[in-house]
Amino acid sequence: MIVRLRNPLTAEQLAPYQLSVVGPPWPYDFREIFGNDHPVEMEIGHGKGWFVVASGEKRPDVNLVGVEVARKRHLFTVNRVAKRKLANVRLICARAQDVLKDWVKPESLRAIHLYFPDPWWKRRHEKRAVVTSDFVDSCLRALVPDGFVHAASDVPSRFESIRELFLSSPRFVERGAEPQRALPQVVSNFEAHALEAGRGIQRTSFQRIA
Repeated sequence: MIVRLRNPLTAEQLAPYQLSVVGPPWPYDFREIFGNDHPVEMEIGHGKGWFVVASGEKRPDVNLVGVEVARKRHLFTVNRVAKRKLANVRLICARAQDVLKDWVKPESLRAIHLYFPDPWWKRRHEKRAVVTSDFVDSCLRALVPDGFVHAASDVPSRFESIRELFLSSPRFVERGAEPQRALPQVVSNFEAHALEAGRGIQRTSFQRIA
């Protein structure tokens, strides 16, 4: 996927909107980072930032953290965030599995957004699968009681695999797509490609129970 930056900002201008994962793991203090006690939500694989940017603009009372392993997409999104001066958004360029496991304090996230995660259709992508049993455990640890994991996929087999993995935990219950209706309704580039190809979008949400 080609990601082009128009009028990119300087490293100094981008710095306030990025979080580092350099050095030994040290859990983030989101209260200190954002300077408030607003609830924190994390998007796994923010891509070009359609959801995290829309959320930052439309929900100023929520702090958003986006995680993306692809550096070009990360830089594209952090430029969008910085140009809009979204003080309630921070972005991380790293593996989501590592961030959730080593850099997020227990019970510090109100929601985790998981939209169109790898792999896609190709079998060779299977080894890159984000959602595993360990990932589910990390989500459970990171979420506050009654917190949500919101998921969507255009690949039926991947969607069912996600459902099976989360429902294998007795501390997650499925709530269907309804909880997502209160979120900003944006069409990401991944979703747009799926719709153009005639593929349906499946959505659901899992809630952590105490």
